[in-house]
Amino acid sequence: MPPQNPAQPGPQPVVSPPAQPVYPNQPQGPMQLNPAYGHTGLATASLILGIVSLPASILNVLTLPIPIVAIVLGIISLKRKKSFAVAGIVLGVIGIILSAIVLVVGLKIEQNKKASQSASSLTNGVSGSNLNSTCYSFSLPEGFTNSDVQKNSDCVTVLLKADSTDDLEVNTFGLASPVSDAERDAYLKNLVSEFQTQVGGNIQITSTKFMTLDGVRAYEATGTENQGNYKYIGFIAVLAPKDYISVTGAKLRAFVVAYDSASSQDRLDKLAQSWHWQ
Repeated sequence: MPPQNPAQPGPQPVVSPPAQPVYPNQPQGPMQLNPAYGHTGLATASLILGIVSLPASILNVLTLPIPIVAIVLGIISLKRKKSFAVAGIVLGVIGIILSAIVLVVGLKIEQNKKASQSASSLTNGVSGSNLNSTCYSFSLPEGFTNSDVQKNSDCVTVLLKADSTDDLEVNTFGLASPVSDAERDAYLKNLVSEFQTQVGGNIQITSTKFMTLDGVRAYEATGTENQGNYKYIGFIAVLAPKDYISVTGAKLRAFVVAYDSASSQDRLDKLAQSWHWQ
């Protein structure tokens, strides 16, 4: 009996792969940003800074970076937001010009102020009846006027009446080494003697005493002088309560007041009463 052939398989069902889920609004590729947005912001910032720079430049020169930043941002954004960028650049330039004007005017005012102070010092340095220097001040002695102030600078004062009947000088000297309280009186006496020798003439000291200039111990010597129009003479020597600095940088500590008069001696005492250390 012939072998039987196995049954032939029938058609097999077709199985489809599972469907992939579809998500809505899924971006297709990376997101692209519009570069115009950034440039628009820079242009707006340039405009705002340009506007702010105008009052800021007038009020303070230190705000100069504001208009500079406005110009830089305006140039960067010029191709995108041209109107804002141009406005920011123009306002920034105006801000820089205003800052320069304020700076020049400020320097000019300061120069005029210093010149005025210098002129005031050279043209008497007198406010009302008071003479002022950087070291001291005192009331003008009786009989002296503003026009009698020949010099008043660097803590040196010279008063001289037009008729040469009265003169008063305040001279200053540096002190090489500190002087103790015990040595002060001897130093002041020696200072008067040295200054008397420099003045020269036939001077006779008739009275000496210790007194104070604005609370600081001083030495006074008065007498007569038989020379020219002068009759009375007086000296006051004092060590200032602190070091003063001259225009050359030298320390000033010792002061001598010298007074010559044809008519009165009491003016020196009145000067001492009005003396004030600066």
